[in-house]
Amino acid sequence: MAANHKPFNRTVQNLITPFWKDTTQLDTLCETLTNGDISIFRVILGGHLLDFLMNNKITPPSDKLKQVLTESYVKNVLQSKIKPRIFVLEQCKPLVHGLSHEEFSSMVLPSAQKSILRNPEVVLQAIAHLCAGLNLDLSKYVGEFSKAITSPIHAKDDQVREDSVVLCGSLARQCSDSTAVTTLIKSLFDVYGGSDGKLTVTAWKVSVLEGLEAVSGHSVTGSGAYSLSEQVLEKMLKVLETESHEGSLVQALSCLGAWATKFTTDLPKKLIDFIPKGMSLKTSTTSVRAAYVRCLLGCITTSTAVKAAPLIPHLLTCVIKALSQTTQIPLVSEALVTCVLLLKLSMSDVSLEQQVAPIWTTGLDLGKKYFTCETFLNKAQEEGLIQLVAWCEILLSQHLEKIGKEAADVQHALIWCLVCPHSKVRTAAQASVKKLVSALGGSQLAQDLLKTVTNMMETSKIVKTESQDDAGGGGGELSPAGAAQAITTICSCRSLEVQQKQKLAILALQPAHHPVLVKENKYLWEQVCHQLGLQAEAVISAESARLVEMTTEQYTDTPTNQCMVQGLCRLGAKHLYSQLLPYIMEKLHDPHLLEITPIDYEIYKTPEGTLHNNEVVEKAFEDQLNLKNVKKSTKVYSHKEQMIMLEEKKKELEKKKREGRLELTPKQKEIMKAQMDKENAIRERVATVLENAQSILSLLEAVVEGNVDDLSPYFLKLVPLLIWGMPSTLVGERICHIFLKLRHAVFDVDDDLFAETLGRTTIRVSKGFISNPLDWDGETVENASLRVLKDLHVATVPVKSSSEDDMEKYYTAPGFMYCYPLLEWILRTRPGNDFDGLASMSLAIIREHMAMRGADEQDLFHPKYLPRKQLLELIIEIISTSSGRTQMTACAVLEDVCRCGSGEMGTDVATPEEINVLLETLTAPAESVRDAALR
Repeated sequence: MAANHKPFNRTVQNLITPFWKDTTQLDTLCETLTNGDISIFRVILGGHLLDFLMNNKITPPSDKLKQVLTESYVKNVLQSKIKPRIFVLEQCKPLVHGLSHEEFSSMVLPSAQKSILRNPEVVLQAIAHLCAGLNLDLSKYVGEFSKAITSPIHAKDDQVREDSVVLCGSLARQCSDSTAVTTLIKSLFDVYGGSDGKLTVTAWKVSVLEGLEAVSGHSVTGSGAYSLSEQVLEKMLKVLETESHEGSLVQALSCLGAWATKFTTDLPKKLIDFIPKGMSLKTSTTSVRAAYVRCLLGCITTSTAVKAAPLIPHLLTCVIKALSQTTQIPLVSEALVTCVLLLKLSMSDVSLEQQVAPIWTTGLDLGKKYFTCETFLNKAQEEGLIQLVAWCEILLSQHLEKIGKEAADVQHALIWCLVCPHSKVRTAAQASVKKLVSALGGSQLAQDLLKTVTNMMETSKIVKTESQDDAGGGGGELSPAGAAQAITTICSCRSLEVQQKQKLAILALQPAHHPVLVKENKYLWEQVCHQLGLQAEAVISAESARLVEMTTEQYTDTPTNQCMVQGLCRLGAKHLYSQLLPYIMEKLHDPHLLEITPIDYEIYKTPEGTLHNNEVVEKAFEDQLNLKNVKKSTKVYSHKEQMIMLEEKKKELEKKKREGRLELTPKQKEIMKAQMDKENAIRERVATVLENAQSILSLLEAVVEGNVDDLSPYFLKLVPLLIWGMPSTLVGERICHIFLKLRHAVFDVDDDLFAETLGRTTIRVSKGFISNPLDWDGETVENASLRVLKDLHVATVPVKSSSEDDMEKYYTAPGFMYCYPLLEWILRTRPGNDFDGLASMSLAIIREHMAMRGADEQDLFHPKYLPRKQLLELIIEIISTSSGRTQMTACAVLEDVCRCGSGEMGTDVATPEEINVLLETLTAPAESVRDAALR
């Protein structure tokens, strides 16, 4: 329970409550709880027990159980000398909830009052939780509480003041009598007026005003609530007239705004008359004027809008004045909140539309981007962004046709609020977005918002923030939590049609698979689907054609697309691989990959405009030195003098060469230009081949990373293709790494060491273009291949014994396909001196695997996944080039290979290519080969 996590708490309660239904165990538990020194943990357990008994109408076995637990609660919580932990206060609510008036007034209230006076810094938070947890009307206790609160609410300690404000709210919510609430209001206004000493510190005044605002959440209804708000208005107007500090004025107006929400049927004339007057006072700064407007916002309804009509001309003037200085963010924020009020007036009463209309040519001229520019979004304060959310909501829900193409800017602003650093703004934006996407036409808006999120994530930096509350970004930065929250909020509507939900899920694919978001939560897209009421695999199945197009023709090599393909393959490989893998293999089998030489690649890496082959420049350098004309001596200069002059000339030419000022003859320039054109042509050719190959290899890497296990049925074509591409200078290294990763599809974790050795040895024998790690070069290729062959023989060929453990040790057909390139290399190149021994082991391994049979075509032991054509060609070659026992063994293996394609139960049907191999063998010159083919 200390985790204070609701789902976890429910699980714990579901596990423990069956024991409480047993009478014997219940009696024992109650006896244990009431005996000895009762800790707070027993109080918590007892409180949950009493709550369970009350809900199930079971009489407690012990009459004193509740009394003992309540006394222990008072002792451990209300009389504690250290501040109780939050989870203790939360978990004591079931006990507190069951208290009666008599129990509360006799056992709890006296201790609570004393504790507030003695150590308020320790107990105020606990009493706030106590009031919130009671199932009682506390109206008759307000007098006692109000006296106790007056001192702590203006204490020097910030935390004490905060706890006092929370207590005011908790107490007011439990009061339904207007007289009691009036008492509380009066005591707080008295404190503000100086009844408990003059409030000389602004923070103290603000705390008292916050307490008054918290009291506005009272439970009084009807005319009583209206009357209370009028009382507060009367007193608050005096505060607004006399107060001069900006912070106090803003808080006073926030408090008045909270109480003004009770004016649901009529607006007091005093309020309407005072607004223009208050906004024109000398103490009314930009923030204060905006606070006046926010105060009105909460009380504008269809019934009260007409009453506020006299304010419209004044509000229009305020907008024009504020927007005259668009570089001042506070002034722009004032204009924004005023625009929201005017829009709300227009929306609440149709008769006011004409009066409000001028706003569309001033504050709502979206082309000027007053409220949607990056400067405002990055620098606006929390309150300004909250009003921006309201502004966006009204425009997108009520005036979508009127704003037309400018809706994109409004959507961008709304998304920014959804991911911004301020938690209150994000909460407001989430509520607004949920409302918008649930309304009529919400599906199209949700799609537009998802596209906006995607674009924003592509252009903004996503950085994880340290602060837990800071789930948003700032200054052009987003956080993973903020972006993920935005995506799930947009996809929160379950009332859409299935097709619309699926469309949203597909649009959410890219943003949900941004690499930073995947690192934080790779299951985000599945959660989005779940929130829409869909299963991720069902979405992939229904939209498989579109997804295949996205991952093939439309695929580009970006980290986000790689993560997206990985996620799709992890969730729905069986719906995508049948079309995705053939596409990859077709595109990867590009003959140009092997035509690019290492020199071509070096030319490609040389910057454009720079010669890779500098022979022309070197020759010009040598020609200008004129080394051939240096003689032993001349009539003018001796040989030594000529050498000194030559050295000086060489230094000068080298300097010119370094600076690029070496002059060439016209013929040399012509040769150099021809060489430059030749290298540029090579560079373009390599760039084209590389661009195509990198995109397709990126796709293959994503597939392997996403779901390597389901790739094994495609090994028959994929493995030979990778072996073919390994020597490529351009992409050989990437192909080699892909091949190494494929081992995970066919080998268990326990065999990974052997599988890695097998993979890297295969790469070496296939002459893969890869920078070998040092440990690869520790032994020769021949020795490494022989060692792997022996290990492979031990692993797959059973020892001749009666032990059942040694029967059928062979791998799956794709597993054999992974081993086959090495076996083929050994049998063709014949490393070492003992070919018969090597052939015996290799053929034994092959023969063992030819015994496999499949239950159906999905069974990975089915011979359809074996490289039968390649095996036929290889074994026929061995028969023709060997003799004796090796030849006889090869003939037997040939028959076993053919049985795999015989069409019998558990086997495959021979392909025309296999039959052609055998028919062509019938014309071989060697009788042994023809005989083997006939058999």
